Amino acid sequence: MGQIQYICDENQTITAVIVPIELWRELQAEKETAYLLKSETMKRRLLTAKSRKEGISFTITNRPQPGVPLTGVRPRPAQSRRSQSHKKRPVVNE
Repeated sequence: MGQIQYICDENQTITAVIVPIELWRELQAEKETAYLLKSETMKRRLLTAKSRKEGISFTITNRPQPGVPLTGVRPRPAQSRRSQSHKKRPVVNE
């Protein structure tokens, strides 16, 4: 794992830390797990799921081709400037 870097102010007080992304993700996962384990209901559910031997496979079997939008996902149509303006400007004759 990479090196942790400390950021100090002019008084040499540590004000921030830079950590490698792998360590950050591990810390975040531990924090989320600790939060979930505070609830007895969630603790029971997590332990049940962890011990489960059967379930839904998370293997992706049908990947879309690059550049092909996913089914049901369509880009929003571009709006013209005229349709964005909901008020017409008055014509001023000089």
